Amino acid sequence: MKSAMIQDVFKFSGRWSFHEADKSNGVALWSNEFGDILSVNYYPLVPDIGAELDDIDSLRGFYRSVAEANGLAPLEIELEDLKGLRAVKTLYKIRMDPTGFAFLGSYTLPFANCSYVIKVQAVESGTTGMRECAVLLIEDCKDADEETGKLIGWEADPYDANYKADFMANRADHPKYDEKFPEHPLSRAREYLKEIFDGIEFDDSLKDLSPFEGPKKSKSKPWWKFFGR
Repeated sequence: MKSAMIQDVFKFSGRWSFHEADKSNGVALWSNEFGDILSVNYYPLVPDIGAELDDIDSLRGFYRSVAEANGLAPLEIELEDLKGLRAVKTLYKIRMDPTGFAFLGSYTLPFANCSYVIKVQAVESGTTGMRECAVLLIEDCKDADEETGKLIGWEADPYDANYKADFMANRADHPKYDEKFPEHPLSRAREYLKEIFDGIEFDDSLKDLSPFEGPKKSKSKPWWKFFGR
């Protein structure tokens, strides 16, 4: 597998056009008509996942702490079966400068001594905040916390109601609103992740790789450092 080009290991739907590959850095890039990016990174080191895959609460805690430390808001953290391979599915929201958000979804395929990370990236452009404004009216959120100034009940972690952070998911990020805003980058990111889950094809030799055995120290570069490549 080390000698195979990433674009030959994975096959995606026809909406993605292959863009370029850098074998020395273990990355391949695709794009689509929206300008959204799909990438696959190969890391030839022990995965730096600091939790057991079978412990979903600890797994979410690990990814949540990583997100907070890097200014990301987690929207989804799940363990899924991706065509017979164990995969950690994540979806994050990222603030953009000067306004708007980007949405970064991924499937991490961890093995004993390497990992692949399949990522989709969709960014707000043009007029931003329309989804949030519309949902604010629908949800009728008006009351603000006197101490923080934030709207009461607007923000919440998707898995832990007691968890608080400076940057979090809000009601507008809920998947029930994707149908109302089908071209919003969050809706597109979720659609891409579902499309990958349903239709991805990959080289059968991936199933011969030894499985991830749990947390170990690694010097691998964290996947979130590659946002915006």
